Amino acid sequence: MAQPIKPTLTEKIPAPIKSALALLRRAGFCTYPVGGAVRDLLLGLVPKDWDIATSARPADIIRVFSCEKYRIDARGEKFGGIHIKTAGADAAFEVTTFRREADYRDLRRPETVEFADTAEQDSHRRDFTVNALYLAPSGEVLDYHGGLADLNARVIRTIGEPVRRFSEDSLRMFRAVRFCAQLDFSLEEKTREAIILCADGAAAVTPGRVCEELTKYLAAKINIAGDSGAFSALPYKARRDALLCAMSRAFGIPAPQLAPVLGLSARRLAATDKLFLPDEDYSPS
Repeated sequence: MAQPIKPTLTEKIPAPIKSALALLRRAGFCTYPVGGAVRDLLLGLVPKDWDIATSARPADIIRVFSCEKYRIDARGEKFGGIHIKTAGADAAFEVTTFRREADYRDLRRPETVEFADTAEQDSHRRDFTVNALYLAPSGEVLDYHGGLADLNARVIRTIGEPVRRFSEDSLRMFRAVRFCAQLDFSLEEKTREAIILCADGAAAVTPGRVCEELTKYLAAKINIAGDSGAFSALPYKARRDALLCAMSRAFGIPAPQLAPVLGLSARRLAATDKLFLPDEDYSPS
């Protein structure tokens, strides 16, 4: 389960994150970097965002970071998430209490959130195996779902049965395809099949979140960051149409089936598809 990693990997944790980890551990709480940051370190990438999972309850987190050095945003306290910034704004990170989630409603949010005591208990609520890796102080990666094997195989796989996981939270479908684009991974076959089966649930995701995921997806696929802002300068509706077309290709689902998510007409999507994505295959695998 726990796999040794190179000692130098923990040395790549930025100083502000190391300080935050040390504060929580000195206060007696089991604490780990988790998720995308650990995944990216293992892939040799520089993490953009840092998430910390801990046995500390929200009130404990607030108490530990209540000093002049930190600025606390406790709006997510009910769900165990506290956003922390250093006073100089040179670092920001999320500290989240270990938790279990159940009884999802609206294809998006859990009805029940119960705080947990261990990383293993916390891991079951996470979306994909490669995002459920915890970096221990000893330099081991705690892997409860085969995430290290999936990293080596370069696949995105849900934790647990994929249809159930996508039926809990439809945003996970968009995230799965976006991660494939960003990391140059493929969808594990059952995960891909589940996305097709659950596609109607995409309508439960707000247009803002859909556009956010689509933008990240297409940015990764065609290097929007290197186009000198030309894509960003396009009218909002044109960008929205193009991005939805890209996602429909990634899902392998006709654009008209996804069109209602953003209130788009099939006719306009077909025209946009030819305009923005000529002769390109944007399948993540």
